[in-house]
Amino acid sequence: MRALLLFTIFFSRLVGAEIISFDEDRFCKPETDHCISALLLKTKSKTVRVDGLKGRFFLSKVNNQVFGCGGNTFSQGKSATLTNEFGESQKFKHLGPLIDCGISKDGYLYWFVYEREGNGEFAPKIAVINKDAQLIFNKKVTLGEKSVFVVTGIKITVNPSEHY
Repeated sequence: MRALLLFTIFFSRLVGAEIISFDEDRFCKPETDHCISALLLKTKSKTVRVDGLKGRFFLSKVNNQVFGCGGNTFSQGKSATLTNEFGESQKFKHLGPLIDCGISKDGYLYWFVYEREGNGEFAPKIAVINKDAQLIFNKKVTLGEKSVFVVTGIKITVNPSEHY
């Protein structure tokens, strides 16, 4: 009987658990670039609201996560988020001021381009994390130039603007 109960609980978490879509409600302080978002994750069986995030947001159907960049050049956040279908978030602490971010074409990896390192030295870099919010790649880039990297067999193309 106990095994049946555990199976039922486990199975109920999986039914309709795939993220189908998401919506962002954005709230900004008037006349500022300071914005916070609420993310509404939609599955077949429910909608989950996650407050206090910073965007841009991307849906990875492969990882069943919504990737929140954690700000932009105007509205910096301290970390990016990977949010699952239950509204549970993992955080990745930013390595410096963010210029750009995105998701690999196949949806497996998430990337950031940083203006400089935490110590303030100008050194534009790309950082790549996996679905567990672990840093797996970090390399210098040149602003204004297209760069192609292969990380764990996955091709990532970035073209960070020279003027951001």
